Amino acid sequence: MTSRAANLRGMYLRGTVQIGFTAVVTGAIGWIAGWRHGHSLVTIGLAVYLASLFTRGVSLQRTLGTFEAVRSRRSSGEEALTHAAGAVHHYRKLAAKRPDERERLAQMLEAQWHLLNELGKHEDALPVAREAVETCRLVAATDPGYDERLSTTLHNLAVTLERLEHTDEVPAVLEEAIAARRRVIARHDRLLATSLFNLALIHRRRREWQSALPPVEEAAAIGRRLAVEDPDQHEAAADSARSLTGVLDRLDRPEDALEAAREWAGHERALTSVRADRAPELATALFALGSLLVDANRPDEARTLLLESLEIRRRLAAEDAAHRVTLAEECSTIGQRLGAIADYEEALAVLREGLDIRRALADADTAHTDDLARELTHSARCARSYHEPELARQLAAEALAVCREHPDSTTSHALLLALQELSAAHQHLGEFEPAVALGEEVLTLLDELIADNPSYLATMLTELEQHAVLRHRVGRPQDARRTELRGVGIWEQHNSDADR
Repeated sequence: MTSRAANLRGMYLRGTVQIGFTAVVTGAIGWIAGWRHGHSLVTIGLAVYLASLFTRGVSLQRTLGTFEAVRSRRSSGEEALTHAAGAVHHYRKLAAKRPDERERLAQMLEAQWHLLNELGKHEDALPVAREAVETCRLVAATDPGYDERLSTTLHNLAVTLERLEHTDEVPAVLEEAIAARRRVIARHDRLLATSLFNLALIHRRRREWQSALPPVEEAAAIGRRLAVEDPDQHEAAADSARSLTGVLDRLDRPEDALEAAREWAGHERALTSVRADRAPELATALFALGSLLVDANRPDEARTLLLESLEIRRRLAAEDAAHRVTLAEECSTIGQRLGAIADYEEALAVLREGLDIRRALADADTAHTDDLARELTHSARCARSYHEPELARQLAAEALAVCREHPDSTTSHALLLALQELSAAHQHLGEFEPAVALGEEVLTLLDELIADNPSYLATMLTELEQHAVLRHRVGRPQDARRTELRGVGIWEQHNSDADR
């Protein structure tokens, strides 16, 4: 029954009881006052009230069992035991008809076991302990929260078996009790780990990295232990290890971050072996681990992990076209990381793969055109740093052409980046005249951008400085001087505006 339906049912039952009670009271008052229909109203009210007992699930066996249980608690010795046996008898009948009432039976059996032990009747306590265990097992099968009671009844059974020297059975019973207790502890630990993870998350959002470290370390330690005992806990453990990796990286503890990333990747591998839907998370973990290995100057292992991450992304994109955008993004970042370990040939091949995907996406949907322009510029910058200046010039020229051919589908910022990179590529090739012409376009575009967004001011000052140097190189000292003075004027104007 849903919560909403249960609430409605409860409301109707309370209303029925209230109506019956009101009818009885009103009828009784009317009857005393001489109203001839008062007796009838009392009769109707009682009938309604009695009918509500059945709809409320009132049971004779439950009522009798509760009566015997109360008498047992108020008595002692043999009398208490007799009443406890009576309560068990009624609750056993009730549980046979209503399995959801087994908990009452289990509790009463445990009470009966304690009374038998107090009276030294250990032989009689054995079947009671066995029945209590079986009942608790049935309850725990549908309610994992009952494991604690199951553990207790198993311990009681072990005590009785030991007293009766049935020692062969004791180890198995205690092992089951320990397993049940471990499940209880694990549930508490999972809740604790979740709370610790959430606390660390709050500190991370506030960029309080040092404060985030203790809770996320403890959450990761709990997750590590639980995952060994229960493979279903690898997901929570992976989340904690991922968070710990990020915090340690922020705190500039590279070796510790590397170990946390290894643990994260290990959890993701374990998950992916049984759940194919975790493949994207595994790729992310492998990339993070590979990147940290790049920073740690371990190129061979880094290259292996980065390419494994890329291969997972390729497989996902082959299975579902929706993953192609992610594959293109990964080609960009992995290409850059491969370049950082001087594997330029592989890096350029990966960058080209990403560009091919971007071109296909842009051909199919102009919404991807701006991403294509930006990625061409990024790849050009990478090619220039990989000692491929001609390729860099070609890619930057293509980026600029995309921006000019699709002004409605690309942003001014993408155009700015393309102009800057093409100018840099020409300078790298020693072609300063084309670089000067492109630099002038950059300055013109920045004038337009600053009018709407003053944050471009720093970029403008940097470009003016570089442009002045270029003009000196091509033999235009007067133009260079004017450019320098323009930069000084803009800076002074900015300071003047700031002082107001």
